[in-house]
Amino acid sequence: GRDPAVRAEARRRGLAYLGVGKDGVVHPEAVDTNLVGVALGVVGEEADAATWDAMKALLVGSGDETLRGRLASALGAAKDPKLAAAARELVLDPALRDTEMFAPLWAQLSQPDMRDTAWAWVKEHYDAILTRLPKHHGGVQLVSTGRAYCDEAHARDVEAFFGPKIESIEGGPRALAQALEDVRLCAAKREAQEASGREVFAGK
Repeated sequence: GRDPAVRAEARRRGLAYLGVGKDGVVHPEAVDTNLVGVALGVVGEEADAATWDAMKALLVGSGDETLRGRLASALGAAKDPKLAAAARELVLDPALRDTEMFAPLWAQLSQPDMRDTAWAWVKEHYDAILTRLPKHHGGVQLVSTGRAYCDEAHARDVEAFFGPKIESIEGGPRALAQALEDVRLCAAKREAQEASGREVFAGK
């Protein structure tokens, strides 16, 4: 996944797929259907401002649900700090549909080097996110962001943050219980298997 030649080819095909720097039109023939998500993910991670803006414009202008979802995730994957911050703001942008709004955020929560910044942003913008969400079960998605972690310290942090608010969220108590269970099960598995896993990958 980090091989420079493989990434370069994935990026080349992803840019060709999106028509970035050319006609700005999607070219489905440029990438195998099964690899579109991977190619766009690499484009997103390595995007400069011009590429990121072009991807956002394609997202906003497209009615293709699958393409929009892939672009929302790819925009969130940007490693450039300024672009990553802009991607988080997309969560509050009405240009993203209700079903898409968490895609940029999950792209960051799923990456260890971006997770803490994304989680801090969730806590700082909690009220604004909640206002943007559908009233019926929308808050469950917000509570579920706490599932990104795999250690007891963050389980306590998630519980402390959402706990006082949870009764005001429809379906919130159950969502929080599930999120905390996921984090703590992951932490227990990590404690039991991390040492042996490291030995395997170290070739011992």
